[in-house]
Amino acid sequence: MIFAAGSGRCREIARSVTNLTGTVGAVTDCRAVRLAALLRAGGALFEVVGGTARHLAGDPRAPRDLDVAVRPDDVEALAGALGRVGAALDPARARRLRVVRVDTSYGPLDVFVGAA
Repeated sequence: MIFAAGSGRCREIARSVTNLTGTVGAVTDCRAVRLAALLRAGGALFEVVGGTARHLAGDPRAPRDLDVAVRPDDVEALAGALGRVGAALDPARARRLRVVRVDTSYGPLDVFVGAA
């Protein structure tokens, strides 16, 4: 299941992030969703996939990590947004390997580089 960052519940999260006056924690207590919201607020373009996408569609189970699909041209923006939350992503390595795991303070992030 794939959710575009601008559709469905993801759009609600993006709107909530835009309207926040406090912290992103007000959006949800799910760490993976909070990370996605922070990355979107930081300018990253991606699609949420996997367990987090299922959670956003209404599955009550909290995801263990955040899985995102990103276009090769958008990896730099994702790396910049990750840097703002204290995590590192090497864009060249991500484009070369196509699948990269990044450890963040919000939990693991799996990045799938390709046609998102």
